[in-house]
Amino acid sequence: MSWNDIRQLEQDGFIIGSHSHTHPLLASLEREEEISAELTISARTIMQETGKLPQTISYPVGNYDERVVRLSKEAGYHYGLAVGQQFFKMGKDDHFKIPRAELHQEPAWKVQMRISGIYSLGKKNMAIKR
Repeated sequence: MSWNDIRQLEQDGFIIGSHSHTHPLLASLEREEEISAELTISARTIMQETGKLPQTISYPVGNYDERVVRLSKEAGYHYGLAVGQQFFKMGKDDHFKIPRAELHQEPAWKVQMRISGIYSLGKKNMAIKR
């Protein structure tokens, strides 16, 4: 996708968010300076290209810890998107830990079950809620 494509999407009403600068597992980085750079370089680049600072950071592979949350806030983000198979309650849940469903190349029936909450991700295996 080119920056022209991204600018067009933004003009069409899509919200452009960040996914970090080089896509590392942010919580696995030892130095906070590295985490901060990943967050700020990406935000700055998006700002330069679109004229808008991104409000969201979608943590690569949903990987974050409390340092990543704190540094995301310091970088100017308003929302952090993690990975989790649950519903988010605005006003009750932490808006720097918003779950997003992983939708790999799965059959449509499984995607619908994930979205409905019938099919949830366990620690090791998928399990159907009863």
